[in-house]
Amino acid sequence: MARYLFLRLLWILPVALGVVTAVFFLIHLIPGDPIDLMLGETAGVADRVHLRESLHLDEPILKQYGHFILRLATGDLGESFSMKKPVMDILLSRYPATLLLAISAMIIAIALAIPLGIFSGLKKGGIGDQTILLGSLFGVSMPNFCLGPLLIILFSLQLNWLPVSGKEGVLSLILPALTLGIGMAAILIRMTRASVLDTMEKTFMVTARAKGLPERVVIFKHLFRNSLIPLITVLGLQFGALLTGSIITETIFSWPGLGRLMIQAIFSRDYPLVQGCVLAVAFTYLLVNLLVDILYVITDPRVRYET
Repeated sequence: MARYLFLRLLWILPVALGVVTAVFFLIHLIPGDPIDLMLGETAGVADRVHLRESLHLDEPILKQYGHFILRLATGDLGESFSMKKPVMDILLSRYPATLLLAISAMIIAIALAIPLGIFSGLKKGGIGDQTILLGSLFGVSMPNFCLGPLLIILFSLQLNWLPVSGKEGVLSLILPALTLGIGMAAILIRMTRASVLDTMEKTFMVTARAKGLPERVVIFKHLFRNSLIPLITVLGLQFGALLTGSIITETIFSWPGLGRLMIQAIFSRDYPLVQGCVLAVAFTYLLVNLLVDILYVITDPRVRYET
């Protein structure tokens, strides 16, 4: 297990490098000149040339990539074109907000999906099962850019219960977390239901009931735990979806996280900042997948990793 984890950690570096390399070349293909956005189109030629040289934008793209890799090897992500601050400092100031939003959304999704999914699986074909499936279909079909404004209209403008946007306290977190969590919960409900139905057909479930064990013991000790493996897999994959989905949600709710920062960086052609945001998301996603592998072993002792 220790050897496996060590090798997985080593693989994180080339994967993250590949992601950032792809983003580096793609961001340079976006139409527009960052010099025009920084100085304006009426700036003098001498000022434009001087700024372009200081940012190494006058060099061939492969040479710019070389400068980027050398800085990255020393832990230097460069300086933001638009904010005039080190990219690392900007990321460290925004990353906690995105992580808080993603974890809150996941907690909401788990709290909704697991009990509803188990109930739906146990009551297959009943009215409750059909109602839950219909609700999950609505959650899957409703994109964040529609659900977010609807929640704002209902809870902020009509009921005046929650803030419209910003990050001013716990109440400001509720609407964006719900926007992300409801969509994720809808997917998890269906996965939980399918996993429960599959587990109920296993021989050990029949044996547990034949022993005369109370139903709550059968459900929580045997059914629930043995249904966790596929759920953990989906949770790991969906956490990456939360990070990418937060781009839209953070923009809607003016949440000061990495997602909103990335949109601003793209619009301002801030190459170092875009690359830094993507690198932070990629590292987080890779570490979460490593954590999922560890949870496999904790949840099911039969799982073993051999290298």
